[in-house]
Amino acid sequence: MDLATLNSTGTASAFELKLSSFQRVLEQAIYNRLSFDRSWIVVANTPNDDNLAVAREYGIGVIVLQDRMRVVALAAKQPRSNRKIRSRLLGRLLGQQKETRVR
Repeated sequence: MDLATLNSTGTASAFELKLSSFQRVLEQAIYNRLSFDRSWIVVANTPNDDNLAVAREYGIGVIVLQDRMRVVALAAKQPRSNRKIRSRLLGRLLGQQKETRVR
C-alpha cells in the first residue's frame, strides 16, 4: 500500500500506485481489501477490458492519471471488511496520526 486515507466518516481507503505491471498492482489491491473499506489502483495507462473486468469482480477502484488529468475508470466498492483486521488497521492509522501531530 502506497497511500492510506481515513476520511471524516471513518472510511479507510488504500491506494496502490504503479506505472507498469497491472497484474502485480491488482494483486496488492486485492490484499488491501482484507483490511480497508475501499481499495484503489492508480495507474498511468487505461487498463484493457480484461483487467478492468477483474478489478470490477473484486471491487477494486481504478484511477488513471493521464496528461495532468485524473480519470476514475472504475469506482471502488465498499465490502464488509474483517472487523478484527480493520480495527487493528484503524488503530495503527490513528496512532500514526497522533505521532505525526506531536512532532
